[in-house]
Amino acid sequence: MLCLLQRQRPAAPAANDRITIDDFAKIELRVGIVKVAERVPKADKLLRLEIRYRHGSRQVLAGIAEAYAPETLVGVRWLSSPTLPRGNCEGWNRMG
Repeated sequence: MLCLLQRQRPAAPAANDRITIDDFAKIELRVGIVKVAERVPKADKLLRLEIRYRHGSRQVLAGIAEAYAPETLVGVRWLSSPTLPRGNCEGWNRMG
C-alpha cells in the first residue's frame, strides 16, 4: 500500500506459495496510534499518516484514501512494519 502507484506489482504467488514461520519471524510489527492523517496533494489514493509509537513516531504514506476519510483515522491503532525500507514518494519522505 505504500507508494506502489509508480511501481509494477509482481505477479500474485501461487496458492501453495507460503512463507515459513522463520520468514514471518523476521518481520518486525509495531502498533501505534495515528496522530495526524491528511490527503497527499495531487495524489488521489495516498494519505500521509503520522503514527506515534512507544519509542517515537513515523511518517507513513498509505494508499487508502479511496476507502477512508483522513479524519476517521485519527486516534486509530495502526499496525506497521518498521523493517520496510525508507523512501520518497510524491515529494514526501516515508519511513516504512
